[in-house]
Amino acid sequence: MLEVEPCLLVGEQSGVSLRVSDNGIGIGQETLAKLFQPFAQADEATARKFGGTGLGLSISQRLVKLMGGEISVVSALDEGSEFTVLIPLHLATPMVAAANDSNLNGIQVLFVSQNELLSKAVNAYCVAAGATVSVLADLAAAHQSVQQNKSGLQVVVLDASVKVSAGELGFAAGVGVVHLVRRDDASRSSHEIQVQEQPLLYHDLLHGVALACGREVDIADHLATDVSENLEPQVPTTEAARQNNQLILLAEDNEINRELMQEQLRLLGYASEVAVDGIEALKMWRTGDYALLLTDCHMPNMDGFELATAIRREELTGIRLPVIAVTANAMGSESQRCLDHGMDDFLSKPLRMAELDAMLNRWLPQPDRLRKGNPPHAHTEHAG
Repeated sequence: MLEVEPCLLVGEQSGVSLRVSDNGIGIGQETLAKLFQPFAQADEATARKFGGTGLGLSISQRLVKLMGGEISVVSALDEGSEFTVLIPLHLATPMVAAANDSNLNGIQVLFVSQNELLSKAVNAYCVAAGATVSVLADLAAAHQSVQQNKSGLQVVVLDASVKVSAGELGFAAGVGVVHLVRRDDASRSSHEIQVQEQPLLYHDLLHGVALACGREVDIADHLATDVSENLEPQVPTTEAARQNNQLILLAEDNEINRELMQEQLRLLGYASEVAVDGIEALKMWRTGDYALLLTDCHMPNMDGFELATAIRREELTGIRLPVIAVTANAMGSESQRCLDHGMDDFLSKPLRMAELDAMLNRWLPQPDRLRKGNPPHAHTEHAG
């Protein structure tokens, strides 16, 4: 969970506090003292199981210190960890609200959710626009609250876990409903006000609430459908891409990186499926459904190097699949290591759309034109 809020530092200096907490495996006290040292991890087994090089915290500490701040951590085994970053900042002059910002002064909002972090975001967004917010855990409690409502509740916001259509809600007349939806679950129904939940954007939520309570009436198309859907490339379904020999396999253990890379592929017009480590990727590759593999180099259980080696070993007499490494290490030794393990090319993190597009144009086989024994665009030497 990420929490960001203003704070006062030593000497009454204004600043910002960023806290990242989890309920994971935790860190032993003997490890905390050396946690910010380069390449320090709890132990080799941890590095093997969960991936990573050990540089991230050392780099983070240096960056924070360069900004005059400090970073700290508290943790306990089997209970999780909390990292805190404190950075000094100057107070900024409050901005004047933009003319097109939604005015929710006096609007009462009921948010139905069990997600603590999402509830904080909804509350902060709505309060900033002048609304008041209450949170309930389930739909039954929301119905009871609406029936007992004597204070003028106008809008109910449902998070994506509440699977119910507008016609089934049964709220009293005059109570508007906003559905938070995940990208894959959006029904595109013109009878529902839908706002994307991940990420939940400030202006999108405010526009949805304003529409639900009648403060705005001209943005239904923006909320019910993707405003940019006609501007984006038509992405084939997974099955269509598989049939056309254009389906991409992405091996990446970091959830955020997976979502980002899949979205980049989608924006470029490609369908993809994901594996969380090399072992899963190898099983998926063996199905023969994929035309190209994008793989992180450092993953738990089986990393990208071992994955590429295993693939090349099994395909000696079959179709050669283009394997593209995606690495945060742009050093020459790393790129050569990728090639030595049978990878065809490599991309550096963070991925840039133009570079990813060029790489796919180079290596992704054209439909029904995979070469046996050699990768597409393979360089061959000719006798002079």
